[in-house]
Amino acid sequence: MERHLRWHSRFRELLRKQGDYILTDKTRRFKSIILTASFFISFILSVIAYRLFRPPYEGRVFYYPVNTGAKIKSELRVIPIRENVEEQLAVFLEELLLGPASLELTKTLAKGTAINNVAIVEKIAYVDFSRQILNTEKELPISYDEAFDNIRHNIEFNFSRIEKVVFTIEGRQVNKSLYVIQADADY
Repeated sequence: MERHLRWHSRFRELLRKQGDYILTDKTRRFKSIILTASFFISFILSVIAYRLFRPPYEGRVFYYPVNTGAKIKSELRVIPIRENVEEQLAVFLEELLLGPASLELTKTLAKGTAINNVAIVEKIAYVDFSRQILNTEKELPISYDEAFDNIRHNIEFNFSRIEKVVFTIEGRQVNKSLYVIQADADY
């Protein structure tokens, strides 16, 4: 009988260990399910929070000529986000007109140049400048054409949907054979 009791106690001990193992395996599965679910819930909440409380600024890359005019360098800035692409482009160009923050770089356009109008039709951007832009060659180490190439590069780099840029000065298209305007003329 003593043998029977030993065998019985060993059997109970073995069953208890297996039960603990099964319970531990269920616990592990439950923990992994809870961990996975909490990960997905936190991810979804993070996306919702970002959409609701997104910062009102976005990063853009601005290209400016070096003071010698020999090459261009980039500068990263943040600008306010606007509702549509035209407003976003207008804010970008206004920021470009302010000039670089770095002292080794120079402005792209002459002092006093203003943006009269910005329009986007399909994939073409139309940018109208004031006539002060004609003073670019007098004030800056880059030519008039290099200034427009730089602005075009800035727009096409930062606004990938725009395929073509058309520049006008007070409503007259740049580099057309009929384009004649004097910087000092009064209208």
